[in-house]
Amino acid sequence: MKQIAALVIIFFGYLTVAQELTWYVEGIRFVGNDHIQRNELIPLMKLQPPDFFTRTEYSFSKLVDDISVIKQYYYGKGYLSASVQLAGIEKDTAIHGVAIRLRISEGVQTIVNPIVFYGNTIFSDSLLSTFIPLKENAPLDSVTYERSGRIIKDSLAGRGYHFSTIDRSIQINEKQDSASVIYEIEAGPVVLRGSLEIIGTEDIKRKIVEREVIMEKGEVMTSFEIAHSIRRLYGTGLFDYVILEPLDTGFVTSEMDTVTVPVLIQVVEADMFSIELGGGYNTEDGFYGTGEASYANLFSLGHRISLSTRLSTDLSFAQLVYSYPWIFGVPLFSDLIAFIERQEEIDFTGLFTGGLLSVNSHLDRRSWYRTWIQVKNTLWLQGIEPGENIDDDTRGNFVLLGAGYTRDQRNNLLNPGNGFFGFVEGEIAGPWIPWSDKFYRFKGDVRGYYSILQNTFKFASALFAGYVMEYGTDRNVPLQELFRVGKGGVRPVRGYDDEAVVFSDDNAGGGKLALILTPLEISFPIYRILKGALFIDCGRIWQSPDDIGLNDLKWSVGPGLRLVNLPIGLVRLDYGIRLDGDPDLEGRIHFGIGATF
Repeated sequence: MKQIAALVIIFFGYLTVAQELTWYVEGIRFVGNDHIQRNELIPLMKLQPPDFFTRTEYSFSKLVDDISVIKQYYYGKGYLSASVQLAGIEKDTAIHGVAIRLRISEGVQTIVNPIVFYGNTIFSDSLLSTFIPLKENAPLDSVTYERSGRIIKDSLAGRGYHFSTIDRSIQINEKQDSASVIYEIEAGPVVLRGSLEIIGTEDIKRKIVEREVIMEKGEVMTSFEIAHSIRRLYGTGLFDYVILEPLDTGFVTSEMDTVTVPVLIQVVEADMFSIELGGGYNTEDGFYGTGEASYANLFSLGHRISLSTRLSTDLSFAQLVYSYPWIFGVPLFSDLIAFIERQEEIDFTGLFTGGLLSVNSHLDRRSWYRTWIQVKNTLWLQGIEPGENIDDDTRGNFVLLGAGYTRDQRNNLLNPGNGFFGFVEGEIAGPWIPWSDKFYRFKGDVRGYYSILQNTFKFASALFAGYVMEYGTDRNVPLQELFRVGKGGVRPVRGYDDEAVVFSDDNAGGGKLALILTPLEISFPIYRILKGALFIDCGRIWQSPDDIGLNDLKWSVGPGLRLVNLPIGLVRLDYGIRLDGDPDLEGRIHFGIGATF
């Protein structure tokens, strides 16, 4: 018993000593920083002053690192004689706080004047001056100085001069207030593509790599074509690592106009078999689970087969997909899909099977087209009420042809800050097929993104529009093919139940005409990974074009919260306030993973 008591005393004594040995930063003060302000220096440091939520643990080693970082920052801004010294440390034992005082001697700032290019035969001096970030009459920034040299070399590589040399130097006057920056350029010969030297392929045939290289033998190799070929190799999903570069054979001389060299392609193959399981919750689908098993290299040709499934409250499906790249040796890509799905909506429950064959190809890096043919069969369809049957003219068995075009210029697919995204699709079901339902459908989606102050404030807007209508028959558009919130790209109007967005007198859950608009969504920082948002939504789904009226649009506004840079991506929580004339300003919470659009 005495031993246990002794151990308890030792344990709590250790905790007490540990707490006494822990000090926290309570303040950081700078003296002598006349030209670079505190709010520019603090973010550079590991030690941070306290805020509402956190206190930074103090250590002398971190302080030494911070002093070095600040000194290098001054050097990078042209203060070549700057010094940073520790002026004092004050400790408050009552709160275990440390107040730090740093004394800065900035010295003279060195200004660039002039910038000189020697040996520049490919670009004019004035053009090169626009390429590089280092400018005359600006502070001598060591980082920008180094980066400008790399940009000159990359610009030459963009014209095919991969073996150029860029020698750079700085000449500073006695007062250290002016510096001449000199770039000596030797372009070398234009590099032509020779044979391909491929390293690292074990289970993948050589021609899979060769077909993704866009330069033909004997053509000029530009940096753009090299980068595009690397993106194509990664885009196959077959490689974890890719290097593609011309090989300097050692026989290249500056007197040559052109030189043909081998091209080294080094790859590391990815794991071809994968199993993925996931799940989550969002307001539209409720709880859901997903799973997929796939193999990506059938016949050693990069053919992929996968079996995927999704389970949720209103939509569950399983599908088998066979993907065939490079049909007939040309860059066309095909997917053959067989599926079964169960759909439960406010006005029906049904089980459907079918298949889809699609062919798609990229027009350029940012745009692509897709064509497809789909067959869909209704196994059973019934109303929500027990024993309620669905009319035969809305059951749905059809063959459908479709085509679409997509343009994607977003700078980030998961959390875009700038760019544009848009697609348009057209489909027609049943032409020349007597037993098929007959309807046509068009839909389009346009989204724009813009940010200011280095992505601090982001502005976004989006518009979705869709129209579907039967033709040449008295059979209606099948219920499962109508536009519904959360299906087929139709976004919710935040603040409203899905059914409230549908203009209907008979409690229908879908319609033939859809218009969903977010005129503006703004996101802004709150604290670290926590962002805030404000939005305006409006939209409506009409059962018939005869019902359309812009006065019927449902409007909402509201605030939101965003957690960014999480392993699962962006998590959002919005509260939409209905602008329906109700003075109580009631609304609805919307939760989801990923950007709103």
